[in-house]
Amino acid sequence: ATYRARWLGNDPSSYAATYRMLAALDAEPALATVHCPALLLAGAHDPLRPPELIAGAAARMPNARFAVVPSGHVMAYQSPDAVAQQLHAFWNAA
Repeated sequence: ATYRARWLGNDPSSYAATYRMLAALDAEPALATVHCPALLLAGAHDPLRPPELIAGAAARMPNARFAVVPSGHVMAYQSPDAVAQQLHAFWNAA
């Protein structure tokens, strides 16, 4: 109920502007220019950005680490422990 209320409480104009920006965004050309260590996580049950999509982006980045967590689209909210474990391992390796 809390999660649903947060989404329903969004400002409709700001929400629409954010999604227009995302719909027009093409980050593909920039991926190969990211040379710092990067962690790309995918939710195993994410229908919006499935693991295959995120794995493809990670493959284009020279120093990316890719992992799948047992989650949906909003990983930090739905599976905070799994995300924290991935972040901890990434930061310790860096």
